[in-house]
Amino acid sequence: MLDGCTVGQSKEDATVKQWFDYFQRNFEPFYETKTPMSFYTHANMFDFYPNAFPAFVQWLKHVTRSYKDVWFVTLQQLLFWMKSPMSHEQMLAKNWGC
Repeated sequence: MLDGCTVGQSKEDATVKQWFDYFQRNFEPFYETKTPMSFYTHANMFDFYPNAFPAFVQWLKHVTRSYKDVWFVTLQQLLFWMKSPMSHEQMLAKNWGC
């Protein structure tokens, strides 16, 4: 769960940078091993921790700009790809790059 760990001194007081760094630190081991990373959180996480949402948006933009081999997909798309792997170009042609 995204909101299950400590960020900075406390999640309530964590800065946007601390949240961004938290997301990036969690992403890196998945990227290094090319393992799918899931995002799970409680619905009110962004209400309770106001700096988390801008950091998450900033982090999503960073990942999509910096890692050309990373895709954000649904579980259904992931399963479809596992059954029938496609190249990056094929995924773009099928409009997976929403």
